[in-house]
Amino acid sequence: MNVFESIKFNLDKVYGFGKSFADTLSVELFYTDINGQCLYANSKWLDIADLTLEEALGDGWGNAIHTDDRMRVVSEWNESIKRDRKFISEYRFQKYDKTITWVIGQANKYKDIDGNFLGYVGTITDITERKNTETSLHQLAKGFSVISSSEFFRYFSIHLGEVLDVDYVVVSEITDESSDSVKSVVVNHRGKILDPIQYLLQGTPCETVIGKSVKGYGYGIQKIFPDFELLKALDAEGYVGTPLFDSANKPIGIIAILDSRPIENIKMVENVLQIYAMRASAELERKQKEEVLYALNKEMDFKQFTLDHITEAIYWTDETAKIYDVNDAACNALGYTRDELLELTIKEIEPEFPVEDWEKHWIEIKKLGRKIIESKHKTKGGKIFPVEIAVSHIEFDGKEYHCSIVKGYYS
Repeated sequence: MNVFESIKFNLDKVYGFGKSFADTLSVELFYTDINGQCLYANSKWLDIADLTLEEALGDGWGNAIHTDDRMRVVSEWNESIKRDRKFISEYRFQKYDKTITWVIGQANKYKDIDGNFLGYVGTITDITERKNTETSLHQLAKGFSVISSSEFFRYFSIHLGEVLDVDYVVVSEITDESSDSVKSVVVNHRGKILDPIQYLLQGTPCETVIGKSVKGYGYGIQKIFPDFELLKALDAEGYVGTPLFDSANKPIGIIAILDSRPIENIKMVENVLQIYAMRASAELERKQKEEVLYALNKEMDFKQFTLDHITEAIYWTDETAKIYDVNDAACNALGYTRDELLELTIKEIEPEFPVEDWEKHWIEIKKLGRKIIESKHKTKGGKIFPVEIAVSHIEFDGKEYHCSIVKGYYS
């Protein structure tokens, strides 16, 4: 009885089916003799290993394993047989075209109906998608730990483009509350950063993604969205996009990848993009908050600049008559520094004002909203000058103040 007749006999005897039936199964099966020498592998196993049955027999199956894993896997296989225990291992198959497939291989003893040990039966399971996801997570954590905020999206797009081997990576943010358009934060073409772009969402694949969920088009993207001229300009064939949300789950942008080739493994690309989206969302939200803060600071700087360069002295007091803030003109007129004035009360600069009437004065100004009064101010050097004061009651950030604009200082 030759090897094929032997394996068919054993399969028929133990499982009631022959190798032809094993070829119809959706799992990758292999069988060995008691010494671990391959007797048979079904067509699913041979396809993923990129071997013929003749090449896989005996020890030949090991030639399909990636050279970096081969010695370890063969050693683990032999050790499992020697110690009479189940074999389980993760490793890579590498095809002749260099394509890598990650698998988890498992094997256990099988016996005939009389309990006689005949050899080992095993399976392999394709775990490439899971391993790619794990690799992406590791690279994501390692790759951006020391990158400055200003350089983040540049390196992020280059890194993601290399991981997925695609022509373009575009990260964009929503430009207004209506979410009708987006502008790019970065456009990366194979490591080269291109000029920023801005476009309306209507009639684009991004419209199907923003504020929704990850979406992929493996091929024919230009035919699906014929009016989106950018797809033609980028010679795009495949597209995958994933939305970006802030910490309040509000849509803030999108990551899109485009390639001139069809995108084969859409599910894997979608998974990787969703992983990267978590980091990109956090960074984009931080960027937007920094921009808002910068704009507010610029506005405050401008207002402070204006206050400090008008000729009228301005000072703010709280309900206890303590000076809360002043402009430069007030400092110059009274001869104090800003810090010195902020330690004083109205009594020190307006000596003729009856402090005991401050509460009555406060209530009156609050009721009227604004009042012009005449008084006298005293400089740090002791000089007293007549002044006209326009006092207004204001509320800011839950607190109340008097804002006084002073006229009449002279030397």
